[in-house]
Amino acid sequence: MIKLNKKTIEYAIKKRIYRNDDKKYIMNEFKYVMGYSLNLENPITFNEKINWVKINYYNPLYEKCSDKILVRDYIKEKGYENILPKLYKIYQNVDEINIEELPKKFVIKTTHSSGGVVVVQNKNKIDLNQMKSVLEDSLKTNLYEKGKEWQYKNLKPQIIVEELIETKEKELNDYKLFCFDGKVKYIYVAHGIASGASDYCIDFYDAEWNYIKVSREGHKNYGPIKKPEKLEEMIKIAEDLSKEFAHVRVDLYFENNKIYFGELTFTTCNGFGKFHPKEFDYELGKFFDLNKLKVTNQK
Repeated sequence: MIKLNKKTIEYAIKKRIYRNDDKKYIMNEFKYVMGYSLNLENPITFNEKINWVKINYYNPLYEKCSDKILVRDYIKEKGYENILPKLYKIYQNVDEINIEELPKKFVIKTTHSSGGVVVVQNKNKIDLNQMKSVLEDSLKTNLYEKGKEWQYKNLKPQIIVEELIETKEKELNDYKLFCFDGKVKYIYVAHGIASGASDYCIDFYDAEWNYIKVSREGHKNYGPIKKPEKLEEMIKIAEDLSKEFAHVRVDLYFENNKIYFGELTFTTCNGFGKFHPKEFDYELGKFFDLNKLKVTNQK
């Protein structure tokens, strides 16, 4: 039998009570997960500022760029259609999926969530029922209900099938560029995340590709890797895509001498990412200027 302590019980009760009050829900979640109270009057850390945005700021472009179909239009508008993975198909539900009309290799995922991703190396060897089960579960999930990330609240759940980015290495590296006011300040590499592993490795670098001894709770360091040959071009792309925002994380891939777009993320770790050392939370936070964001309750 699982024993629950008083803190956990109080948190669970408040979470249920506050489910319709975003501010109180987030403040309760923050105190429980992060271990200190969320300062909304004078947010300093990166995580505090992410949660300030969740409560106080609205930008319809966040919604467009969080949808895996609509964001493709944004990328095209910015002149970077060439970095988009090939789009094979869009489905409204799992019953529409026709495996015969798809290529041998592909990635299939839901368009409104951070999960629901299935990597298919050979369509003739997949468990179709299992794949549909993963997608169906994801279609029923609303990230707003789980973490109050409002940009996901009204997204239409769909299924998208895209090109599988192949790598010569064992795992595909996901380059995540932290942009503030159109400038890349830090990059972290997620090693193994593309294959769906939950225990993927994370390593941090500055914009000059100097390795930084920082980790994120729940993930090990993989260790320094070679600088991507087109790092400067990746940084330029990320900075061009991020000019509209005070902060956004631009996720890119670099394989076979080609840059591919991954996604745009506005609320990394839902604002509950624990860094070690914790000073890095303050380091990221100092670049996130909230003064340019207008407080609004429209969501």
